[in-house]
Amino acid sequence: VIFITSVSIVGFIAVISIRSRMSSEISAFISQQQLIDAQEDMIRSKQDQAEHLSKWLPKEAWRRIIECNQKERKSVLQAMDEVLREKETLTTVLWTDIRGFTKATKSDPFFVKYAVNIQKHYTDSIANYFGISDVIADLVFSYFDLAPAAESFHNALLCAFDLTQKNTEFNKAVPVEQKIRRHVVVSFGMARVGNIGGSDGSRKITALGDCCN
Repeated sequence: VIFITSVSIVGFIAVISIRSRMSSEISAFISQQQLIDAQEDMIRSKQDQAEHLSKWLPKEAWRRIIECNQKERKSVLQAMDEVLREKETLTTVLWTDIRGFTKATKSDPFFVKYAVNIQKHYTDSIANYFGISDVIADLVFSYFDLAPAAESFHNALLCAFDLTQKNTEFNKAVPVEQKIRRHVVVSFGMARVGNIGGSDGSRKITALGDCCN
């Protein structure tokens, strides 16, 4: 009887021990799963934040930010501050505007919508040549500041040719009175580029200098 009782006690202790261990493992599993879920929520939150920011920045500026984020292991905000930090450098500036834009918008309301749609194509072309653009009404202002400076100058010239070709193609599809006459100007020199004039978290990405006037 004593032997049987001892065996029963040992068995009971073993069952309690196993259950306790299983309970600990289950608790650890739940905690680990909660941690994974929290990490996934954080990743999704950062992705949403990045997607939101990308819509407010020029495509080329955003490309540089993501490149800095991935190569230097910085957060998106840290990479943004690094990439957009104001600096002085040899810069090629390209700007293009529509001749007679104000007069045309008064006589033809459709012209505004048509012109705005074209501006989007121009900013895409500028980004394809590694330029950072800013649109102010009919003016598309952009700067090319990647080193070496000679390569940026070359990219700006290629971009200028591309813009004139696009303008020619657009004009083929519209009546004479809606054809767009466009200036394209390229300049080169020292300039201050980056987040100029932005404060308290705001961003004004542009270039200032003799070559920008």
